[in-house]
Amino acid sequence: MFRPQAALVNHAKYKNHPFKIQTGGSSWGKVVARHSDGTVDVAMQNGATYQRVPVESPALSSKNGQVYLPTHDLTQPIVDAYGVWDTPIAANKDKGDIFAHVAFLEGSTRQPIITGFFLPAQNEMSFQTPGIKVDRHESGIYHITLPSGHDEWHFPDGSYLVVGDTTTYDMTTENPNWNPPTQSTAVPIVLNHSSGTTVKITPSGEVEINSVAGITLSASAIASATVGTGAHPVAFADVLASWLSSHTHTSEAAGSPTSTPIQSLPTIAATNLTTD
Repeated sequence: MFRPQAALVNHAKYKNHPFKIQTGGSSWGKVVARHSDGTVDVAMQNGATYQRVPVESPALSSKNGQVYLPTHDLTQPIVDAYGVWDTPIAANKDKGDIFAHVAFLEGSTRQPIITGFFLPAQNEMSFQTPGIKVDRHESGIYHITLPSGHDEWHFPDGSYLVVGDTTTYDMTTENPNWNPPTQSTAVPIVLNHSSGTTVKITPSGEVEINSVAGITLSASAIASATVGTGAHPVAFADVLASWLSSHTHTSEAAGSPTSTPIQSLPTIAATNLTTD
């Protein structure tokens, strides 16, 4: 719905610059409110205000798709002798600003629709490297993919997953203003399989593995093994099982001839045995 602000109209008349209702075409404005049905209110560059404007999505159905509109800082109203009115200026607050491109279906100002968003001059989401992909949430979680295939997932507590290089990518080289939200409290990381097996890293750094079946560990060699307080000694050996050349004889009475050797018995032996 189109609703010009009375104070703005009065202000325009006083300045001898009559307020003009835009007819057709497209323009830009700043999101100043949002509603539970997915629509938003927009303060336009010409001073008009559109209420409950629908927002397009790149992929959306009644049951599936992508839905996300960042939390925004409201436009700071301007107060003058003619009333209070909004203007689509950058506020640069904690949550940021949302600037929208508004088009009009069939050229009618009664049918505005937001077709996309763009960045103000000062922002944290413009980058220098062609081909870099960044998906950053207002919580501080972000995902970056470099043209080389290097991939990173970051979380506000400092936890991250890197596939590619062994070090994380410095995003301030892309944008000096880059500063996602952080938190000092560590959070747990949990991998849960549908079978019931879980792998958990606690906030203190303890690793817990709960398996509903066996655990198999296979390696060509043990490079190193270090245990701390409370751990049980671990034995390492070049040979873990062998045959001991021992045998026994039986006899009917003391001093009588003995029987032939009885077959050797298997036993456990080890060579080059060390404990840690």
